[in-house]
Amino acid sequence: MILTENEKIEKSVVAGASCIAVPIEIFVPVSGEPIITAYSLCRKEAEAFCDRFEGRLLDEDALEYLENEFSTIAENIGYKRERNENELMLEFIFKSNRHLPKNANSVNAHRISSNAVLSELCMASGCDIEIADDGKDVVYAVVENGRIAAYAGMNDVFYDDNSVEISVETAPDSRRKGYGLACVQGLVEELLNKGVCVRYKCSCDNLPSLALAKKCGFELEGQRFSFVCYK
Repeated sequence: MILTENEKIEKSVVAGASCIAVPIEIFVPVSGEPIITAYSLCRKEAEAFCDRFEGRLLDEDALEYLENEFSTIAENIGYKRERNENELMLEFIFKSNRHLPKNANSVNAHRISSNAVLSELCMASGCDIEIADDGKDVVYAVVENGRIAAYAGMNDVFYDDNSVEISVETAPDSRRKGYGLACVQGLVEELLNKGVCVRYKCSCDNLPSLALAKKCGFELEGQRFSFVCYK
């Protein structure tokens, strides 16, 4: 299935008003038909790509083909392609009708919903985290000696299916202690209690993040490749 990108987004890109351009994006679900989203100006190229690599859209030679074909398209509208080693992402979901696995970890993550409290902790930790003051945003963090050792928060991504994407970060000297897991479990539990489905994504190469997703009970939805270019 090939979808055409939102007209307003494409117009903004073509006019040079956007700092990034994504002329083509590929999502291959665990089950079901792959979805390709492309700008209208390169729909024919997207169709040719689908015909040529049907059934193996994310194979190495398919992605190399994209580099050759779509880099030129990006340059023609004023954007430069810069390859990133971690562009192939895995996307997970934790549906609201599921239950979190029992946490055997004794680590406690604290719920933080005040920007004042969070700002003070960030100053001591060197973090840069903010939460909305509308009462809907929240961060779960493991705090040690007045600094944030790990945290899980909500990204500014809300979907039509009543789901939200979360992210997690752990300080380098606090890894492999279960801190990130405790933060994610705390945040996911609160969102589940509100009837929200939780989404999580990470690079295919990020093995610790993949392990965390599995420990929390996330279900793999599929893989996504975004052809990101910069102004």
